[in-house]
Amino acid sequence: MATTIPNIVNSLTGSTLDIQKLTTDLVAAVRAPQQAAIDTKLTKAEAIISSVGKIVSSASTLKSGLASYGDPKALAYEPVADSNASFTFRPSVSAKSVDQSFQINQVSSLNKVSMGGLSSFPSPPSGTLKIYAVPAGANPIAEFNLSERIDATDPTSAYRFKSLEGVAAAIKDQTGFDASVATIGADKFLTISHGTGVVNRFSVVVTGITDGQGSSWAPKAGGNSILMNGIADPGDGNFPVPSGYLNIYSYPAASAPIASFNLDESVTDAFGNSTRKYQTLEDLQKAIKGYTDPLTPWIPSGLGCDISSGKDINGVDTKYLTVSKGVEGSDQISVKFEDLPSGGNTLTSWGPMSGTSSGQDAAITYNGQLITSKNNTFSMLDDIIININANASTNPPPTVHLTSKANTDICKQVLSDILTAYNQLMQTINNEIKYDKDIKKSGGLANNFVAKGFLWQMRDLTTRQVQISETKFASLADLGVSTNLDGTLGLDQAQLASVVANKPGLLESVISSNMLTMSDDSRVTVKGSLERLIDMADVITASTSSFNALSDQASKVDKPKIELDQTKLEDAMTALTAKYLQQFSAMQTAVQASQNVQSSLSQSMASWSSGLKG
Repeated sequence: MATTIPNIVNSLTGSTLDIQKLTTDLVAAVRAPQQAAIDTKLTKAEAIISSVGKIVSSASTLKSGLASYGDPKALAYEPVADSNASFTFRPSVSAKSVDQSFQINQVSSLNKVSMGGLSSFPSPPSGTLKIYAVPAGANPIAEFNLSERIDATDPTSAYRFKSLEGVAAAIKDQTGFDASVATIGADKFLTISHGTGVVNRFSVVVTGITDGQGSSWAPKAGGNSILMNGIADPGDGNFPVPSGYLNIYSYPAASAPIASFNLDESVTDAFGNSTRKYQTLEDLQKAIKGYTDPLTPWIPSGLGCDISSGKDINGVDTKYLTVSKGVEGSDQISVKFEDLPSGGNTLTSWGPMSGTSSGQDAAITYNGQLITSKNNTFSMLDDIIININANASTNPPPTVHLTSKANTDICKQVLSDILTAYNQLMQTINNEIKYDKDIKKSGGLANNFVAKGFLWQMRDLTTRQVQISETKFASLADLGVSTNLDGTLGLDQAQLASVVANKPGLLESVISSNMLTMSDDSRVTVKGSLERLIDMADVITASTSSFNALSDQASKVDKPKIELDQTKLEDAMTALTAKYLQQFSAMQTAVQASQNVQSSLSQSMASWSSGLKG
C-alpha cells in the first residue's frame, strides 16, 4: 500500500496519464487488505490440518508399536509346555499363574477306511460305492455308480471311472472327504478319510459287484487294526464264514503272508466225521489268536482278534471281526481274502463289502473327571486351552504337568516402550499447541481447547489407579514412573529394580490387563497401563475423534469457504479493473482535447502578435 500511493501520484502528474499502471496500482491498493485476510484464514486452516496430521501420525505409531506385543491380557504370564501337551490362555481371559496336572488317556485319531487291493481296475466296472455317516442314516452321504458312463443316454460311451484314482478324485470333489490311492506291490488301495473323533466316523459300502470281482474290494486298513466285513446273522446264532483263504500280510505287503487260514479246511473228529474247521466267526477268531484245540497248548500268534456286534446299515444284526498286531506305526498289517472259488463271489455271505472308520476321541482325566474331545484340543478347562501332542504315548497314560512363568522381562520392555511412546506423543502435542505472536511460528492448534483437554487425560495416565486385587490398587507411579515439568514421563530405575526383586507380581499387574475373581466368584476385567495407552491412541486416530473433527472442519468446511472468498475477490477485482480503465480512458480523452484547444489558441495568438509587429 505504501508504494502504491506514490505510483498513483506519479501517474496523475505526468504529461500524459499512464492508464494501465494507474489502474493496476489502484486495484492492488483495494485488493491488499482483503487478500491479507484470506491468506491469514488459509494459513490457519492449513496449520490445523498439518498439526492434526502430525498428532494422529504420532498416535498411530504409538498404537502399532505397542500392539506388536499382542493381547494385553496375555502379557503377565507365559505358558510352559510339557513334552506331551501345551496350552494357551483363552482369548477372553487374562494370563495367570498356572500349576495343574491331568492324565492323557488317549489321543484322537483320524477316521479312515481303506478299500481295494486291486491289481487292475475291474473292466467293465460294476457296483455302487456309498459313504454313510455312523450311525448310518437312511440315505448315504454320497453315492457313486462305478459303472456309470460319461453319456448316460449312450450305452456305448466310455465309463466315467477308469481307475481307482478317478474314484478318489470324485470323492474329494463331491463330498469334502479326503481320498487317495496308494500302491503297495502290484495292488492299489483306495483310502478315504475325514476328520478325527467318534463324531466324524463313517462307513464305506460297495454293493452290486459282478461275481468274481468282490475280493478286490475287501476292506484293508493301513494301520495295525483292520475292521473286516460284517457277517449277517442268519437267525440261528451261527455266523458262517466264506470260502477261500484269509491271509494276513505285513504292511507293506510281503510276498508271503505271516498267517494264512483256509476257510474251507475240514477236520475229522474221533468218530470219523468230517466238518468244516471254521463254522463260526469265533472259531476263526481263536485260530487267528493262536488257539488250535483244547488238547493243544495255546501258543500266542502275536495277532490280536476281537469280535464286536452291531447293526449294519440295513438294521441287520451283524458281527465284525477286527484283526490287530503290535503297536501302531511299527507292526502294520493288511488282511485279504484270496483264492476264492471261481464262478461266484462268496464274500456275499459277509454282507456288502464294507469298511467302517474307527477314529477315536481324545480323552483326559482332569480333577477326577473324564473329558473327551473329537480332536486333541480341550477348551473347557478353567481359563486355558489345552492341546495334546498327537504323538503322545498313552501306554501307560502319562501325567501332564502344566505351569506358567511370569513374563518379567517382557513387562519391563513394555514399560520402557510405554514411556517412550507416551513422551513422543506428548512432545508432538506440546509443539502443536504452543502460541507465538507470529502465526507462522505458532502451532496449528495454539490455545485449542480440544488438544489442551486431551493433555490432561494423558497426564492422568501416571496417577490413575489399576485394580490388582479385590481390595488393592496400584499405578505406574508405584513402579517408579514420575511426571516431568514439561509433561513427559521419567523412570526411577532403582525403584523399578526394587519392585522386580521384591514384588514381581506388581509389575505384571500394572502393565498387563487382568481378569480378577472376587470373593463372590464374580469376575471383573481390569485394563492395565498398556491397554489404556492403546485406547488413548484409538481416541486420537478414530475417524470420529475430536482431532479428526478439527481437521475435517478445516479441510471440508473452512477451506472451501476460503476458496469461495478468493473467487469472489478475483471477480470483484476484475470488475474494478474494468471500471477504472473505463474512467481513466475518458479522463485521458478529456485531457487530450483540452491540450488541443490550448495549442490552437497559442498558434492564433502567435499569428496575431506577429501581425501587430508588422
